[in-house]
Amino acid sequence: MRLASLGAAFDSIMGLVKAQQQDKHKQQVQQNRFFFGRGNLEELATRYDIEHMFRIPLKAEISRCGDEGTPFVLEEGVGEGEGEEKGVFANLASCVVTESSKLRHEMQKKSASVVYDEKKQKIIFKRGEKTSEVEPADMRGACRCASCVEEFTGRQILDVMKVDKKVRPVKIRATGNYAVSVDWSDAHRSLYPWKDIERLLVMLKI
Repeated sequence: MRLASLGAAFDSIMGLVKAQQQDKHKQQVQQNRFFFGRGNLEELATRYDIEHMFRIPLKAEISRCGDEGTPFVLEEGVGEGEGEEKGVFANLASCVVTESSKLRHEMQKKSASVVYDEKKQKIIFKRGEKTSEVEPADMRGACRCASCVEEFTGRQILDVMKVDKKVRPVKIRATGNYAVSVDWSDAHRSLYPWKDIERLLVMLKI
């Protein structure tokens, strides 16, 4: 009988500990703060056609590893809740490797270039066997930087009707394999991912 009573008492204690742990976890979840809003991640991913997005908590341990140059996923021992966070970093690394391989394969199949034809006063896009010509003012009006488009709402800040029709690029250069950077004659600088350029060409029916 005494053993049975001790067993029952032990079960009660373990149940109490488990309940306390669950309450603590609920409190931690409730204490999470989403500085940019809960839905903004998905909204930005949809707007900019970003396939992979990750949420990484602002924790002291992750910050310390970053300051020391030590990969968080290689840290010995796993604190409460950190196993899931390390999984996020591992998944992120895997996606980087996969996307880099896909991008390298795509660029091997297609050569891309952007030049400004002074004689035609057009911006010439060449990708693969396709060539397209765009009016500089149209491309300047399609800039989606933070000065031209409100980042979180997508509200157009730039008044495209007021873009100088004589605006022209003074410098065009590739930014990695994913985008084109343009310095404009109106002292503005734009960054155009290739996906945005392709959307612009479709919109202009070019």
